Amino acid sequence: MDEALPYYEKSIVAGRVAFGPDSPEVATFLNNLAQLLKAQGKYDEAKPLMEEVVSIFKRTLGNDHPNVATGLNNLAQLLQDQGKLNEAKPLMEEALEIDIRVYGRDHADVATDLNNLAQLLSDQGKLDEAKPLMEEALEIDIRVYGRNHSAVARDLNNLAQLLRAQGKEQKALKMGQEALAILERTLGSDHPNTRIFREAWG
Repeated sequence: MDEALPYYEKSIVAGRVAFGPDSPEVATFLNNLAQLLKAQGKYDEAKPLMEEVVSIFKRTLGNDHPNVATGLNNLAQLLQDQGKLNEAKPLMEEALEIDIRVYGRDHADVATDLNNLAQLLSDQGKLDEAKPLMEEALEIDIRVYGRNHSAVARDLNNLAQLLRAQGKEQKALKMGQEALAILERTLGSDHPNTRIFREAWG
């Protein structure tokens, strides 16, 4: 990964010259570098880049744009990885609000936002607050994709894990096994995600 750093840094410099310093293209290059630094565990270096990405997208695309929501989610997930849950939460909430305004409530990106926020609440131990968000995400993805889809399996697994954490093992097992069955049909028995689900619910 270290070998890629100079490439990403050069692309940012070239992008500023070609497109101007405040352009969505430069924001995309900055995001690429930030994601690489995050993958290397260099959170303190990645964070200001992600903040700049959000600022550029807001200035160039407006506050209500999917790219802004994506940038907010990326920044929130970095903070979540650092254990800064109280800082991450309002960013996830803002991303969710943007995507609802842009797409309406029945959209896969909204379901993803709901899941992100629910996972954060779960990390805070707020399982009762997380559960309805996971349930709504599941309902949205069923409407968008139909029941036999890997996104629905993910939602079922998230909800099953929450039920398990609440001590509702029978309900959790039933839901987890449904998620496993969906992945076996859609991805196959040997897919890495199917294997992970099998370990949990098989």
